[in-house]
Amino acid sequence: MKWLKKIVLLLLLGFLVSIFSGKVLAQTPQEVQAIIDELTKKVAEVQGQARTLSGQISNFNNQIKLTELKINQTEDEISSLSGKINKLEGSIVELSNAHQERVVESYRLSRVGATPLIFLLTSQDLSTFFSRINYLQMIQDRDRDLLLRLQNSQISLEQEKIQFEELSKKLENQKGFLANQRGAKENLLSVTKNDEKKYQQLLSEARAQL
Repeated sequence: MKWLKKIVLLLLLGFLVSIFSGKVLAQTPQEVQAIIDELTKKVAEVQGQARTLSGQISNFNNQIKLTELKINQTEDEISSLSGKINKLEGSIVELSNAHQERVVESYRLSRVGATPLIFLLTSQDLSTFFSRINYLQMIQDRDRDLLLRLQNSQISLEQEKIQFEELSKKLENQKGFLANQRGAKENLLSVTKNDEKKYQQLLSEARAQL
């Protein structure tokens, strides 16, 4: 009988939520979050108030529903983040290829004497000299901008991957919590045999030990 009392005590110490009947029809992340916030609020309002077996079972059902909502929310976040990571990886490949081409071209220009001093010595007049200088400056600016974009994309990718790992761990924990909730419900049904009198008896014995 002691193990039965311990089970009931654990059940009583769990989060309890009020009855939230009906199918969830959230269409946007904001709507899903609103439902989660409302259920969470109700958890605090009715904590420890389940006095009947049917009420306790209903509370477990709604606990499970709340956790399932949070799991769906996390899965949506992971899916969205995966799309961002794939896009960033594609962008980095393109930028890396473009940067490599520019490195090769810059080396070629340096080999053929594309420097301000060479331009000064080989230009027929000042107009030609400044035109060449402006063109060289434009190329250098574009190269710096390309390199900066590549570096920023690489930093963003690392940050997104870290967030992805965190969300994956969060999802794993949520699924574990859901399994525990379902197990607690099954334990309750197993212990009470879905009998209200049995539940009240165990509840009274548990309260006597508090």
